[in-house]
Amino acid sequence: MRYDTVMIKRTISAVLVIVLAIAAMTMSAVAAGAPTISVGAASGNPGDTVTVTLSIENNPGVCAMILTPTYDTAALRLDGAKLSDDFDGMLECVNKIVWIHSGGDSQNNGTFLTLSFTVLDSARAGDSKISLTYSNGDICNWDEKYVDFEIVSGKIEILSDGTGTVASTASPDSETNGDGSAATDKSAPATDKAA
Repeated sequence: MRYDTVMIKRTISAVLVIVLAIAAMTMSAVAAGAPTISVGAASGNPGDTVTVTLSIENNPGVCAMILTPTYDTAALRLDGAKLSDDFDGMLECVNKIVWIHSGGDSQNNGTFLTLSFTVLDSARAGDSKISLTYSNGDICNWDEKYVDFEIVSGKIEILSDGTGTVASTASPDSETNGDGSAATDKSAPATDKAA
């Protein structure tokens, strides 16, 4: 009787180990294949213009994105964005990055665009985190289905303290260029209401 109980417990344990191993492999395979937008890293001193790349991995196919860059506006000013040669379409960058691909879904991976920042004179030495946010529906495919991307934050390492206290004039609620123009080519300047 004792032998039967021991064998049953061992069999149940072996089955549970196999089930857990399969579940772990499935979860890591799903995570490894998740659509991802990664923000790169760069470094600079106050007064420098610094570029940071946004890269896409595991792109299932998208035709439009609205992304909001988040960063310390006391340390950095977003000056503009430029699409890489691997991505085409319309790009606008005011306080949000708006990209529309005109020819169906783009399934490209790699460098998506480059953001250009000025390190402000009010910046302090250290890492300044740069990330992206978006709302449900801000990334979609040609069939108007929402596509979720994981966002991996990046940073600009500020190498030395600035000497002044220059405040950013960018308004997060601004939806148009300060001069009334619309950016429709591969480069899009970031403008603000004060311009």
